[in-house]
Amino acid sequence: DTTLRVDYILALFPDAHFVAIHRDPCTVISSIINGWRDPDGRFRAYYMPETLNIPNYNHQHRWCFTLIPGWRDLKSKTIPEIAFHQWAAYARGLANARNTISPGKLTEIRMNELLDSPDATIRSLVERLSLPISEKTLAAMLNRAKIRINSTDAGPQVGWRAHNAAAIKPMLPLIAQHAKCFGFSVDTQTGDSYPADYSVEPVSSSN
Repeated sequence: DTTLRVDYILALFPDAHFVAIHRDPCTVISSIINGWRDPDGRFRAYYMPETLNIPNYNHQHRWCFTLIPGWRDLKSKTIPEIAFHQWAAYARGLANARNTISPGKLTEIRMNELLDSPDATIRSLVERLSLPISEKTLAAMLNRAKIRINSTDAGPQVGWRAHNAAAIKPMLPLIAQHAKCFGFSVDTQTGDSYPADYSVEPVSSSN
């Protein structure tokens, strides 16, 4: 959700260099869905001034994750619909950020690049950011990057199919439209995602 706060961050840190790490689109949306359904309520971030009537959600005044623009239009939608709209808002924020952040101050990588080639990806990132890091610290970072948390050896595209396939598959055409912003091409039938050129076109807010 940092993509929605770029102007604020730049006001505090005008010379900030932003690093955006993009995950498989369906996996992100699935994670948001799971967060809304978390039994311990770890992601209930906001107390709401209006009553929420979200199906199968028993907290009428607690909103999870980012309170995105237009949230009032979503207060009676299903959790998967809200999750999609939150993710789509991040896509619009990223598109706007590319026009706001100074050239050379935004570095974008995909999560699968970090998982598949942690050494090359981290070394490239350190060089791009001109970070004064010792070889010892760099070695520790590389070792840490090999440890997967909240993931599986089967890969990131497996989890959403195991938990939220029925909810996500009907949204695949819309997901595919927004995925281009994050540098992914999504198959509208299967949900498979592939690296693609980053789209610089504005993302519609109508979907």
